[in-house]
Amino acid sequence: MDLLSVLKFVHVASAIAWVGGGTAFAALAAILVAREGRRAALSVGKLLQPMGNVWFMPASLLTLVSGLSLFILGGWPIDGWSSLALALVGVVLAIGFGVMNPGGAKIGALMAAGEVAKAEHAAMTLLRFGRFEAICMAAIVALMVLKPSFDEPVALFAIATVVAVAAALIFVPDRRPAALT
Repeated sequence: MDLLSVLKFVHVASAIAWVGGGTAFAALAAILVAREGRRAALSVGKLLQPMGNVWFMPASLLTLVSGLSLFILGGWPIDGWSSLALALVGVVLAIGFGVMNPGGAKIGALMAAGEVAKAEHAAMTLLRFGRFEAICMAAIVALMVLKPSFDEPVALFAIATVVAVAAALIFVPDRRPAALT
């Protein structure tokens, strides 16, 4: 067993913790909100907020550091899959650190102030970001497994298109009349 094998194990294990945990929470949130309404988003948020600093942040950073270490120590060339995957990791980390962490704190402050409706709205916004993170993570996993090169632009474009369409479906407001929604 060599250092690269250990790094691969650390990379895969931490990615499972990060991606699996995030995907499980996104699915749980979707199920609870569908069953119980917007207030359920607050319940998921209460569970998720303490997980951010003790689970998701360490797992995401360990995944990133071990992955970059594999490239540097393994002498691997930068290719299409790794470039797009790294860009998506950047997006996911930016959402986690820039949206989810402060958003969770905002929800806590709103709840403490008794502004439940505003807290519910903020929680629903975070759930949209969580769904988008799950799509990005699935795309990262696909890139890691399929490893399309710059010589395979159709595969790279297809994965990027799935992420872009998901973003549009998740973040573009529904403009249908209320009777149709």
